[in-house]
Amino acid sequence: MTSSLTTGKLLVLYMLDRTGGPIAMPRLSEFLLDQCLVNLLTLTQSYAELEESGLVRAENDPDRTFLYLTPEGEETLRLFYGHLDAGLRAAADRYLKENGEELRDERDLRADYHKVQGGFEVTLKASEKGIRLMEITLRLPDEESAREAAGQLKKNSEEIYSLLIEKIM
Repeated sequence: MTSSLTTGKLLVLYMLDRTGGPIAMPRLSEFLLDQCLVNLLTLTQSYAELEESGLVRAENDPDRTFLYLTPEGEETLRLFYGHLDAGLRAAADRYLKENGEELRDERDLRADYHKVQGGFEVTLKASEKGIRLMEITLRLPDEESAREAAGQLKKNSEEIYSLLIEKIM
């Protein structure tokens, strides 16, 4: 294993640990590539090896994949934490702080759709600090309607949640 591959893997584990929740792979990739720590091939290899070894778990959305830190990943980070350069940890912390709100929004508010028999299902999931606040699933006749509904559900999620609470309380 090359040192850039090891460094990239450790940084992924570190960033997942620091956020306390999943991070979209494009966000992790953005940071690692901007820091010139890995190239695209090494990055792809890092993700695959982290998942194969059970250190992270991947969950796919229609437009991106989220990575979750597993207990095995936490233990590995604890064991190899000292091998991760303090300057890189500081750079990762800055990135997470500067992008924290966007990272939380991506993680805590998700709307997706998928094909089912007879049409498409659209699901809006809203959570806060790992606690699911609401999950709504609608069945629609076609993909265009499903795509539009997913966007509107995500855009109007706060209003939808407030309305639901108002109507049931």
